[in-house]
Amino acid sequence: TTTSKKHWSINKIDFSNFEFIEEDNWIGQKMIFASQNFIANIQSMKGGTIEMDKVTLNKPFYLIANYDGNRPQNERTIIPRKKGSLYFNPSHVKILVNDISIQKGQFWIENGFEKPVPYFDGFHIRMHDLNAQVQQFSFIEDTIKGNVQLNVKERSGLHLQHLNTAFRMTPEIMELNKLFLQTNKSVLGPYYAMKYQDFTEDFNDYVKKVVMKVHFVNAQIHTDDIA
Repeated sequence: TTTSKKHWSINKIDFSNFEFIEEDNWIGQKMIFASQNFIANIQSMKGGTIEMDKVTLNKPFYLIANYDGNRPQNERTIIPRKKGSLYFNPSHVKILVNDISIQKGQFWIENGFEKPVPYFDGFHIRMHDLNAQVQQFSFIEDTIKGNVQLNVKERSGLHLQHLNTAFRMTPEIMELNKLFLQTNKSVLGPYYAMKYQDFTEDFNDYVKKVVMKVHFVNAQIHTDDIA
């Protein structure tokens, strides 16, 4: 007697007008990810590894909103991660994508419900008209990597006209290596990084808890681009 097994093969995912919402009232954080179109051409899905040739997102919207949650103040101390435990990827999924295309996206980071000031407000970052290409993207264990090219506008009027970088993000650092960044009136590069102990908690108090490391060569920084 032989037992036949069914194998499922998915070659393409195509979603229209989808929305994913996750909210934690205890911590005080809400995340929304939505997109008018999401298309993924899948090459392989085996043993926790997903390989894709191309992913296209048309008019995606990503929001992280932080607010005072229900947990008491004495429970807001950051608990150090155990050695070997994963922060972003506890299920050990491995994702590889040759090319990611983002068209007319939005990316918002909101801290509290106060009205933003007219100029750049680090507590209310609202980026729009985001167009990006990410090549050789990988998400392995707790490390995200990719070669990024993008341009984007911010609510305050700041315009990142060109941003090219070898991007790397872990639970301890967000790194922009081989960086070329051109704004309205400034040019920066080749290295910028942000270090932190806990991504979610520390970015809620960016000025005090996030350590910036920079190495600029022949940079041009205009006062109009400084908040």
